[in-house]
Amino acid sequence: KDRIDNLLVFAALFSAVLTAFVVDSYQLLRPQAADETNRILHQISQQLNSFTISNGYINSTIPTFATLPSDATSTSKEVVSGSAVLINALWFSSLVFSLTAASVGIAARQWLNHHDNVPLAVHARISVRIWHSRHIAFNDWHVGAILSTLPVLLQTALVLFLVGLVVMLKTLNNVVADIIIAQAGLLGIFSSCDAFFRTTSHGVSGAACIYRSPPLCHGSGIGAHSSNKH
Repeated sequence: KDRIDNLLVFAALFSAVLTAFVVDSYQLLRPQAADETNRILHQISQQLNSFTISNGYINSTIPTFATLPSDATSTSKEVVSGSAVLINALWFSSLVFSLTAASVGIAARQWLNHHDNVPLAVHARISVRIWHSRHIAFNDWHVGAILSTLPVLLQTALVLFLVGLVVMLKTLNNVVADIIIAQAGLLGIFSSCDAFFRTTSHGVSGAACIYRSPPLCHGSGIGAHSSNKH
């Protein structure tokens, strides 16, 4: 339960931070109108440069803005850049993964509360039987496997966010982007080493290995439970 609570807190904080980025980035998906002000100023400048004095009158050889052809006054649309599409796809996907982890975590917390909520008024032997039957159902319905997906969902969300962040920084400043890539690379190396040690900590050195996380321990328990059933 404590691990689920910690994951829920992380998911909430991560979603809040990610939302702040998404609020600004999604506006890049809207095609922006061409700079109308610059076009009008350019037209006025051309008219001023074309003024001529003839018979006491000031004439301009450039037509007024109102008399320009319709295709010249029409507002053009800018094409949305591919980087903007990629950034939003990564960040929105990250937000979906984070919210999914939070939703599953809340449901799993309720399952665990029901699993441990054994009536105190009943006899101790009946209470043990109720707990045992719920525990068997807990394993048969692979609730532990569902719980082990929560860290995976959050780590996937974190990776998607970092990739989107690097893509955005690449469009702004290569130096800052390279620094973030180096830092994210260190995080990736640590995560890869952690996954390697967790998956190779079985056998003789498994009991002494400290790089063991709840998903791995749960996986070992599932295997033992399946072996006992067969």
